[in-house]
Amino acid sequence: MKKLNLLLGTLLATVALSHAVDSYSEIVGYTTTSVAPGKMTMASFPLLKAEVYSGVFSSKNGAVLNSAGSSFNSTLLASKNYAGESLYYVEIASTGASSGLILDIVSAASTSVTVAAPDAARLTGTENYKIRKYLTLADVFGPGNEVGLKQGP
Repeated sequence: MKKLNLLLGTLLATVALSHAVDSYSEIVGYTTTSVAPGKMTMASFPLLKAEVYSGVFSSKNGAVLNSAGSSFNSTLLASKNYAGESLYYVEIASTGASSGLILDIVSAASTSVTVAAPDAARLTGTENYKIRKYLTLADVFGPGNEVGLKQGP
């Protein structure tokens, strides 16, 4: 019986290994920088996270910006850091006086976001927008300081 089990095990292993397939994928997520000898070359990491949502606001009611047809994750967009500060913001992508304006998201619903009231007064409610997550030190150095930064003097 032992010989039969050993023979069957060997046979199964041989069949399984004969069907193994090499797998390859494109390399992604890196940047190549050419460094010239004897010259100063500066390098950095991206300081802007990818947009989570984008679109055009359809209306404004005070500090509430509505985006008809959107389907926001309200729990995600209303999340805060340990100090109670917003983790997400609205970037105005339209041209004009409010172009490039950054607004913290105070709260969110499925088709609207509420932003800081003083800044919302500058908006018409029909701007193009992008919603992004703020880049944090934990994003750069790791949530547990895996880079090993030390306290200064």
